[in-house]
Amino acid sequence: MTLTDHLILPLPERPDMRPAPSGMNLIDIELARGLPARITLAADLALVVAAPTGAYARWLALAPDTVVLSAADDTAPYTSASHPASGAESLPVRLYLMRGPALVASVPLRSGRRWLLPEVGAPLIELVLLDAVITVGAVRGDPMSGARIRFAWRRPGSVAGNPPIGEVLPPPQARASVRNRIES
Repeated sequence: MTLTDHLILPLPERPDMRPAPSGMNLIDIELARGLPARITLAADLALVVAAPTGAYARWLALAPDTVVLSAADDTAPYTSASHPASGAESLPVRLYLMRGPALVASVPLRSGRRWLLPEVGAPLIELVLLDAVITVGAVRGDPMSGARIRFAWRRPGSVAGNPPIGEVLPPPQARASVRNRIES
């Protein structure tokens, strides 16, 4: 057993996680330094994950592992129990496409959505958000906060079999235990 065996934790099995569309580059990354987080796509392109925090004091009062945004929320029905009254549930996390130092596009963090960015003019990338979890620790900029983002991207081009741009991808398949409860 090597030292790296202890440093790399196995990812939990997620049967509900969306697969990357064929022909796209998959990025699954922990936002180890919190937000804002810069993810380099190519020599001249990067995605920045950021959120306006507003009154910073409310973020200090919450536990760092409190989830403030989960991409799974986009496919689950809304309930007041799934959105605590901490004020954290309304966090508008966005993805910003940067070309060098210039901001060229911005989209909300929404699971299963496919975009051509920028939406006006010649597109630079095609992007699909597959999964994301943003924690209070990430909002505060805490290192190793447990926040993750998983998305697929590619330079634009027509690939047969892909749904049209802007179409919402079908939701992930429910786990067998959930299907059994629904069907019985």
